[in-house]
Amino acid sequence: MKCEICHENPAQTVLESSGNADDELYVCHECAKKERAKRNEAERAGVVLGDNADNADNDSGEGEGPEPPQAVLDLMDALTGIVTGMSRAIKARNVAASDSGKKPEMKPLRIPKSTSTCVLEHRLHLEGLYLIGELEGALRAVRAMGCELHGFDCNGMDNPGHVFEFRYGGGIGPETVDRLVKALVAQETFARQRLCGEMPRILIDATCRALAILKNCRLLSPAEYYDLLSPLRLAASNGIIKGISSDTIDEMMILLQKSADGRDESMRTQREIDQMDADRADEANDLFAKVALNKAGRDLMY
Repeated sequence: MKCEICHENPAQTVLESSGNADDELYVCHECAKKERAKRNEAERAGVVLGDNADNADNDSGEGEGPEPPQAVLDLMDALTGIVTGMSRAIKARNVAASDSGKKPEMKPLRIPKSTSTCVLEHRLHLEGLYLIGELEGALRAVRAMGCELHGFDCNGMDNPGHVFEFRYGGGIGPETVDRLVKALVAQETFARQRLCGEMPRILIDATCRALAILKNCRLLSPAEYYDLLSPLRLAASNGIIKGISSDTIDEMMILLQKSADGRDESMRTQREIDQMDADRADEANDLFAKVALNKAGRDLMY
């Protein structure tokens, strides 16, 4: 079945029609991401996609999503305050960097593990924002404030698992950094709530696709393994899968990340690399053979 938007790529996921919440479009991941981003922009601008002006005026408000928690409602105020407080520091830093001809030094932030399930080994796990199509906007907002969300490059795959190290410049104070990190955590938390409340098919689809590959793959690189574990970590955190715990998935992702940081493929032949990937696939086949949606996960679909 072809994507109902571009009519070129195969349909890979389900997207609610903007005109009727009961209708569904079968689309490819690329079109789903673009459509969600377009709808989010329209919502922020006060536009109702798929309706004319008369329908928008007569809208009774039925079908709207749940009100965001207070932490998310404070997000824009927090970001506005951050921008105002940082403007002079960023300008001074950029001028100094321009004069010296050097790129401003960015410092990594070790985020406390106890902050949230959105944190993995002192890094931000933003799989929820990725699945609802809002990750790119968050990355741009952080860059605009003179900070970075830095993923890691593994086997040529950029940002596998959507896990990021937060980095900030020397001209940005600790209070500003703390406020920005808390705002990102609140945004990711709300994205996960939306996945369970408004978009359960997206979460279940990502979970089942990851399980299908891990149960049946024959070659598995560290980067792909890490990327597939990401939605499963989200599913385990939400209590919708059985057969593996979120702590086990955390340990696996941390080990993969550390091994990828020190992995040098230049000293190995392609045959050796393929054999390692084959062994890794066999291990994943066994480990995930009995992992599946639990009752809560199955109920989430209906």
